[in-house]
Amino acid sequence: MDVQMPEMDGIVATRLIRAGSLGAEVARVPILGVSAGALQEEMERGLAAGMDEFLTKPYRARVLLEAVERLAGRVGEPEA
Repeated sequence: MDVQMPEMDGIVATRLIRAGSLGAEVARVPILGVSAGALQEEMERGLAAGMDEFLTKPYRARVLLEAVERLAGRVGEPEA
């Protein structure tokens, strides 16, 4: 979820998803927040809104894969 999207930012979108506004079946979907802003405050806002993980851009592919695997519940080394 990009934090700085046009019309509705990722913080608002995450809050709506977590509140069940889009349906109960998506209320607990894993949300990985991403932002070009490296401010600690922005990360804290995203996590407080219900994001499960938060990365700042630019990020390395390995860091992204590790975050996705954590959210998917996998354990161990990421596959190539």
